[in-house]
Order: sequence, then structure tokens, then C-alpha cells
Amino acid sequence: MKLYQLTAQHEELRALTESGELSEQDVADTIEALSGEFDDKAVSTAIIIKEMDAEANAIASAIKEMDTRKRALKARADWLKNYLSINMAELKITSIKNPIMPIKVVKNNPAVEISDEEVIPTKYIHYENIKKIDKKSISEALKGGEYVSGCALRQSTRLKLG
Repeated sequence: MKLYQLTAQHEELRALTESGELSEQDVADTIEALSGEFDDKAVSTAIIIKEMDAEANAIASAIKEMDTRKRALKARADWLKNYLSINMAELKITSIKNPIMPIKVVKNNPAVEISDEEVIPTKYIHYENIKKIDKKSISEALKGGEYVSGCALRQSTRLKLG
């Protein structure tokens, strides 16, 4: 039987008990059977949750390791590209014709280089207003008994496994 079905049976049993349709012994026997089965299902579900969390953590760890390796490979490739570029420039070589891997020194698009921000005309300056709410300070104020307009502390629950 599924967990939601057991929950529905508990609700049905509660209603029958309140209406007096079942004897005390019938109620006790039914509650014991349903509770044991519900507990077993709940524990099995919790074990599956723990296994999924562990697998998700293992995947996150593998992603982190692969990201570190990716950054190292990219840095090494960039270093080699710079190394090759410097040596080609020293030898005044602008292209190497090869059927497998042709190599060419090409110009990049022009990039703006700013030498002094203070003298740049204001028509080229844009300001950004960033609004950030400090929830930590609000939480401290509310916990201290202070009223903060538009805010309230909300206590929620979570399922703790293991």
C-alpha cells in the first residue's frame, strides 16, 4: 500500500472513531496495523531520500573536480597559445601553412583602453542603482522585538532524516 493511501486510511479511521461506529478494540487493532505499516513505509522513503541526497552530493563533488580540471586545462592551453604567439612574433612569422593545423596571427577587434576615468565626459558614464535588502539585519531587528514595516519572521519546518 502506498504512503498516501495509508494516510487516507488513518483519516478514515479517525472519522469512524469520532462517529462511534467502531469498538475500542477494533480501533486499537486497526491503529496498530496501520501505524506499523506507515512507519515501515516512512522509513523506507527516508532511506531513499538519503540515498538520493548522497548521490546528488557525489555528483556535485564530481562536477567540482571536473571544473577544477577544466580550469587547469584551459589555463595551460592559454599559456601554450601565448607561448606560441610570443615565439612567432620574435621570429616575425605571421602564418604557418599546414594541412592539419594552419596557424595565423590575426588582429583582434579594437578594444577601448581607459587611462584616466576622471577625465571621461559624463555622456559616456552610466550609473547603476542596485537595491539590496539586508535580510540578516532585518532578522536581527525582528528577533530583538523591533517592528520592521513590510517584514515578519516566518518559522517553517523541515524533515530531518537520520
